[in-house]
Amino acid sequence: MFFYKSDERSSPIDYLGSVKKSKPGVCRDFFFKEWGAVLTGLAFSQGSNASLLIIIANKVPSLEYGQYLATYGLVSLTLVLPSAGLDTFLLSRGSDDPKCVYLFWKRVFHLRLFLLAAWLIILGILAACLPSDTYPPSLVSFVSLGLAFDLLTQSSYSAMRALNRHREVARLQIFLALTTIIVASIWPSGPGQVLKFSVARFCISGVFAALALLRMCPTQIAQMSINSLGIGGLETFRELIRKLVPFFLADLAVALYLKADLTIVSLFQGAYGASIYGPALNVVNVLFLIPNALYLLALPTLAQKFAIDQDVFFKVSKIQLGLQFLTGTLMTAVLFLLAPFLIALLGTAYVSSVIILRIMSPLMLLKSLNFGLAAILTSSNLQLWRTTAQIVSALFNVVANLVVIGSIGIPGVALVYLLSETILLCGYMWPVCLRFFRHL
Repeated sequence: MFFYKSDERSSPIDYLGSVKKSKPGVCRDFFFKEWGAVLTGLAFSQGSNASLLIIIANKVPSLEYGQYLATYGLVSLTLVLPSAGLDTFLLSRGSDDPKCVYLFWKRVFHLRLFLLAAWLIILGILAACLPSDTYPPSLVSFVSLGLAFDLLTQSSYSAMRALNRHREVARLQIFLALTTIIVASIWPSGPGQVLKFSVARFCISGVFAALALLRMCPTQIAQMSINSLGIGGLETFRELIRKLVPFFLADLAVALYLKADLTIVSLFQGAYGASIYGPALNVVNVLFLIPNALYLLALPTLAQKFAIDQDVFFKVSKIQLGLQFLTGTLMTAVLFLLAPFLIALLGTAYVSSVIILRIMSPLMLLKSLNFGLAAILTSSNLQLWRTTAQIVSALFNVVANLVVIGSIGIPGVALVYLLSETILLCGYMWPVCLRFFRHL
């Protein structure tokens, strides 16, 4: 089921290559078909995470659930350091020569291993300085190790997507999701189970990191020497480091305006505050997978088309941006109406999260548009502009959250999230509009 067979006739890039000579419906059909495959994998992956939170919320005391949310939020926030923008970089390395993508992946994987080792040491020191009633050290340790393996798996996924192996990624994501849900479903209830489940999840992540690594190491590639590519190893590595800077800064900014809010809530209002804001934030993050799936599909395609056919690039850009707008509008309306039902899945203890979720519902439209614009910026060599807009949005998010958390509280944090995405949207629209205007 997981074995990849190269078939250039069915390559998404080659399929889109005919769009210039075909009707617009051909390109839209491609997006819907491949979007479905990517979305299915992400739906299982993110859906399993949401289901896990629901299962945990109903199996452990609310205080332990708040500790888990606070710990996961803090660890995932600091994960931006070993992430270093490597996944987005791989996605933007669309190449006609798969050997180049494999080479970049090998360099990225080795660099990520080194960064993860340094990150785990730093996080261990940080955990010793945090309040143990909100961030239990043992829980921090196993959550960190589990996320480290997940990040290694993501490296392989990104390289597969750059090679247009979206369906293989989806299969691996589905397999991992089903395995995790089955383990969580049979897990016993009661106090102290959060830590034990974190250990089990860490083990599962390790197994699938190894599986994804094996899928990226077919025999013919493993035997290929770097010299056969005609590229100097040291020179390529230096070029990689130089190009990674804007991608790393972008990931750092994303981590701040996506995850700093929960960390600030946890630090200022403790585990109880996290148990109110966390559920609403998790629902929103799960729904983000829909525009994110289209982004993951569009970015490698746009990167190749920008280099070889500008007309096709702009045509595909408009189609994927239109799809993002329609999707975001629909999700905003649905989320506002179904907020009570979605929160009810967690239980009556989290009813206070309904109003927070409704405040955050416009994020669906804002985020969808930002995903569509980001794909255009990154694929057209405007990553530096995108990074600048993200940094401005992130700085506003952190400062504004620190200002409102004491006076307005959690509703103020939700409003700051909306304003942060609006600022990001304005920053993305300016260069994209200029580029489209010049193309006319």
